[in-house]
Amino acid sequence: MEPGLRDGDWIVCLPPRRLPRVGDLVVAVDPFNAPALIVKRVSAVDGGSCRLSSDSAAHRAHFSDRAVLAREILGFPAFRYAPLSRLGPVR
Repeated sequence: MEPGLRDGDWIVCLPPRRLPRVGDLVVAVDPFNAPALIVKRVSAVDGGSCRLSSDSAAHRAHFSDRAVLAREILGFPAFRYAPLSRLGPVR
């Protein structure tokens, strides 16, 4: 799976208006380093929690799949505004 975002990308996020679905990119509070934020892909949803995983193999070494509470999901990345060479919607 190709990473949806790269280190150094600057993004605009939309607040959550629905529960995340499997495959969604989300911004959440880092469970290892609060109040830092992370952007991860939802790999499973179970009731009030979401399991997050990394797209990049390099980042999997630093972040194993981890469940976070749905209320810790702060938003969905919507638009990349920097670097200009990658300007556009986040997919």
